[in-house]
Amino acid sequence: MKLLACIAAAVLLGILAAADPVGAYVAGVIVLAILFRTCLYIRDLHTELVPKRILKADKVQAAYDRYLQEREQGNQEARPRN
Repeated sequence: MKLLACIAAAVLLGILAAADPVGAYVAGVIVLAILFRTCLYIRDLHTELVPKRILKADKVQAAYDRYLQEREQGNQEARPRN
């Protein structure tokens, strides 16, 4: 049903664009609006996905630092005292 509505809208927009300059103006506005919304969606996806990768890297770095500290503590406890 949505496909049929899209086809009908495209046909109507094509007829308006070919008929007079107002139709061409409407078609241009619609195309520009679609491009603008696409850019906004891409930016939103970027802000959602990129920080998550950075946070995962920070968790890995924190786990590695904790491992190094535990290893150093284990080495200090295992050394004989004189």
